[in-house]
Amino acid sequence: MGSAVPGSMDGGVRRGMDGSTNAGMHGNTLSSSTSSGAQGSLRNGALLLSCHTHCMALASSAWHGPGAPHVAGKTMAEAVGNWYFDREDTNLVDCPFPCNPTCPRAM
Repeated sequence: MGSAVPGSMDGGVRRGMDGSTNAGMHGNTLSSSTSSGAQGSLRNGALLLSCHTHCMALASSAWHGPGAPHVAGKTMAEAVGNWYFDREDTNLVDCPFPCNPTCPRAM
């Protein structure tokens, strides 16, 4: 592992510029959001997608529509709407990258 080039693929594992893996980032994000109280509260919503797409939230196609990624059957638009209007618990956590088949290849 120590010889991996940052920002490259190493044995099928994408590495960030700091040498971290996406799976490691997923675990760190979950740990941080749990310890901060972001998850587990109806007032604090969480939608953690494992899609590896930079600035994905800026694309309207990522929010809704037939090609939008889903977590637990919800698009970003549905999850944010449910959280904002207090319709249901919105703590949706995706599995570690690259497991979500609804993630776009490129946006």
